[in-house]
Amino acid sequence: MSGRQENHQIPPWTTDPPDPESPPDTPSTVTPSRPRTGITDLADEILTIIFEYCIEPKTEQSYYTPPLVLLPVCRRWFNVAISSTTLWTSILSGWAGPSRVAQWLQRSQPRLLTIQSGLISPLDEEVYRARKKDVFGLVLGEIHRWEKATMMLGELQTTEFLRRLQPESAFPLRTLELNLHHCPENMIPRLGQALDEACPNLDDLQLQVSCCDYTVLANFPIHRVQTITFDCRLTTEIAIYLMSRCTGASTIVINSPRYMAEEELRPCLEKTPLPTLNTLRLVTSFDPVPFLKFFDLPELQSLEYELTRALEPRDKVATYFAEAEFKLTRLHILDILMDDHSAFAIVCTPPLQQAQNVDIMYGNFKRVLNAIGNFPSKDECPPWFHRARVEVARFNNGAKARQITTYPPPPPLPRELPAAIF
Repeated sequence: MSGRQENHQIPPWTTDPPDPESPPDTPSTVTPSRPRTGITDLADEILTIIFEYCIEPKTEQSYYTPPLVLLPVCRRWFNVAISSTTLWTSILSGWAGPSRVAQWLQRSQPRLLTIQSGLISPLDEEVYRARKKDVFGLVLGEIHRWEKATMMLGELQTTEFLRRLQPESAFPLRTLELNLHHCPENMIPRLGQALDEACPNLDDLQLQVSCCDYTVLANFPIHRVQTITFDCRLTTEIAIYLMSRCTGASTIVINSPRYMAEEELRPCLEKTPLPTLNTLRLVTSFDPVPFLKFFDLPELQSLEYELTRALEPRDKVATYFAEAEFKLTRLHILDILMDDHSAFAIVCTPPLQQAQNVDIMYGNFKRVLNAIGNFPSKDECPPWFHRARVEVARFNNGAKARQITTYPPPPPLPRELPAAIF
């Protein structure tokens, strides 16, 4: 029994470290155990980083989402969260009252802010409207700390906003998204002029307007921002005018899916150069080819356009690509009336020879799907054709379509490790 008990005794080195002066009896396969580290043992700096990863941008704020949900866990979490200014920099002004928003602004000092403000409607109840007005005033009082702002402006908010905007008052503001569907049209040009003077470092501007003419958006700083988005009903002439003013933009998005009656285009006597434009996305109801011919786009690398209504068959698309001087790495097309001939002609044009991401979706194709037979010979195909596929897809309305899309490039093979590290 004594020998059997000795075999079941706990080895001393699992509880106490072995004596380095005593000679080893036999080689041991048991390694000393390491103390486990729990979240309570982490430093405050590391705990703050973990808390920051819990914050999801543009998420509906409430008492059940970070950072507020972290406060009642324990006293240490409460103290760490309250002292971490970065946790309080995103403010959605519609979910809480003035006292809560003022507390939030105080905890975020002196960090830059990300602001989201909803509409103050005249149809709201008087008490609720007064509370939202007080909150909006508190947020406007910190305009000198705005870095990103998303705002839906009505007449009341636009009036107060114009009163607070002064030259360079929003100096750190870099991203601004404005929904102006409820803003009086006669106030929009004044707002654009005030923002041009108040935001010298603005890089990204997104404008949503119900309907506009040449003068409504002309005063906004579209000539110096790097990324500009127009989300409004535009005719071809107005779209040409606005895009020709975006001389410093690297990315332009024109989202005008709703139909507007087209007038006859003026002749293009001289192309407008856009030397810095790298990415262009069009969601339109008009033919993109006459529109694109008004511009010289030497540095264009990513082009995406989507036609939202059926126009006449367009053989000019392939001709435009064959004559274009840009070299695309990315091309996405959604065109319900493009046919096989035009799609495969675009594939073989010079701008797509070095493309890496191609997706052409069109609806006018033959019933018998013979992908390889429909393509030109392999000698004429660009290099990306060898990792492309042709398949039947569907549009959003359920109609059948054909899709030419590239496979992602295979991951690089790992290099052999030198034998010296083994």
